[in-house]
Amino acid sequence: MKTLKIIATITLLFFVFTFQVYAKEKRYEVKSGIVEYAITATGNVYGVQIKEEGASTLIFKDFGDLELQKSETVSTTMGRQTVTKELSKYDNGIIYTVDFEENIIIKTNVNEMQKMNDEYKDIKSFLQSNKAKKIGKEKVLGYMCDIWQFDQAKVWIYKGIPLKSEADVMGVKRVEMAKKVQFNANISNSEFKLPNFPIKSYQEMMNSPDNPKGGQ
Repeated sequence: MKTLKIIATITLLFFVFTFQVYAKEKRYEVKSGIVEYAITATGNVYGVQIKEEGASTLIFKDFGDLELQKSETVSTTMGRQTVTKELSKYDNGIIYTVDFEENIIIKTNVNEMQKMNDEYKDIKSFLQSNKAKKIGKEKVLGYMCDIWQFDQAKVWIYKGIPLKSEADVMGVKRVEMAKKVQFNANISNSEFKLPNFPIKSYQEMMNSPDNPKGGQ
């Protein structure tokens, strides 16, 4: 299961970046959109067969100032299945991350991440700083994408929007591929609604007594 988390982290690195970065420029070059992805992962780690299947969705408007990402995957290891749900929202510099295990929402102000702001102003500078290389172009669902390769992953990006990602780590290959795209769609604000969970700031979580580093 740890391997799948590592691969997911790599293949979703672009998503993490777009949540963290704060820039005066538009996050995306498209006003609004809904992208539905299929997720698959298969491989063998130390003789253990690993399989993952699922789906994710990216919904955004106002050129990415308002965005929601959600996913649900089923992982199978040694015949045992684990369901993982993830849900995050970006709203003009604020990230809301839903913790379905604790039934809370963690709020983070990315505008306060000054170091990140200074270093990375756009996706290109981020990828280049991580020794990523643009290795070509290819169409995904008819949209011409730039292909960026970094570490053990490749990401296909159309106007700032990831349409495909691949990673091959420790014998497991994970692919997240857009299967349906709607750009410049009329999207209701109700699409960005989160569960009615208590909201805690990132700082509160760090200072919690349950956190090993809390109070330090």
